[in-house]
Amino acid sequence: MYSKGKYFILQCIVMLISPITSLFVSIRFYKSEISQLFFIIFAFFFGYHLGFVHDLMNHYKDMMDLYVGRGVAEILADERIYLLGQDVYHVAFKLVVSRFSTNTQVFGGVACAMYATFFIFFFRQLRVFYNNNKLTILSALLLLTITFIVEFYWYQGLRFRTGVFYFAAIYLKFLNTNNKLYLLALLLTPLIHFTLIMLIAVALLDYVLRFTGVASRIVLFAFSIFIRVQDLDFVPLMLKYIPFTRNLSIAVTDDRIRNNWRDHMADIRANGNFFYNHRNDILLFWGLLILFNLWKYKAHKDHKYIYLFTYAITLYTVANFGYGDLIFYDRFYQAAILFFYTYLFAMTFVHADRIKNKVPIFAIFVIPPMLYAAATQLVEQRQYLFHIDLIFGNFFTDWDGNMQQGIDYDWHR
Repeated sequence: MYSKGKYFILQCIVMLISPITSLFVSIRFYKSEISQLFFIIFAFFFGYHLGFVHDLMNHYKDMMDLYVGRGVAEILADERIYLLGQDVYHVAFKLVVSRFSTNTQVFGGVACAMYATFFIFFFRQLRVFYNNNKLTILSALLLLTITFIVEFYWYQGLRFRTGVFYFAAIYLKFLNTNNKLYLLALLLTPLIHFTLIMLIAVALLDYVLRFTGVASRIVLFAFSIFIRVQDLDFVPLMLKYIPFTRNLSIAVTDDRIRNNWRDHMADIRANGNFFYNHRNDILLFWGLLILFNLWKYKAHKDHKYIYLFTYAITLYTVANFGYGDLIFYDRFYQAAILFFYTYLFAMTFVHADRIKNKVPIFAIFVIPPMLYAAATQLVEQRQYLFHIDLIFGNFFTDWDGNMQQGIDYDWHR
């Protein structure tokens, strides 16, 4: 491979001429910090030319109405800036972007680049495994699956998945280093999205359950399944005890609004695409098959990374309590799947000697979830993902700007 300097120059040239080629080169040399930087640059290119809907559009309109043309002190004194959420991240994001541009494409590009930055931050915590080890086909497939678990287009949600990647990255840093200062860094997670305080609460619950035995986990899990089957709406109750939810809780606790939303959620579950609606369930099923094979060869335990697994189980249990709310359930269920597959990936290195003769067999069980996780993203977003301008365009191309005009997706989750 080229020296770092030559590789950087090469990537600069390729990015200007053909960003999609730069992306493929970055994926090929994914271990390089330069590749990871250009992955983020490509994300800006992608977000710049894609256009956006719903969540991101609401934040853009909010920036134009409340941030542009006003001083910082005046902005921060206006309570309306917290109507879309009282967390710090979206306020800081719009405050900074509004200082240098009001262009919709720049706004979308920065949002996508920031999302990619947090994803890379999470991905880099896995380098303790992939940097100094040769990836087997099993490990490579699991690493790919991890990158596909959270659909890339959720950058248009701006905050929640961004915060999940931050939390997961810091949690991995803590496990990798055993530095307890990172536990304090976890407390910053709700500043990105206030509902992510649940990730901290689950971490505390998981810690307590370590001292109460397996039976307590089983009882709690069984109770969560009961709540799920009954489809009880626990989210309004939980919001009463989460601080800074005054504005959001109106839509949740108002009976008329809440009943209409519950009917909408029921319709999505009954009539939505099966393979997309049950994406997390299918990934969980295949993950459990992989875990069963690891268990057969006693390759499923580790004094550090076992906590990724227990955290995933606890988070899934808590998600079941919120099954009555599609947004709550899908979001935290997906985060649990991310932790679960990260644990499986770690086990392929921790117990490499035990499973080295079984790698081809294990790989057979990983191929389906990897292909499925990728396909559900590619097929769902095919109308703009394979747009000819995205494939053959570059920074010199004169585009109209919004490849997504006329296309509307259900961004509720």
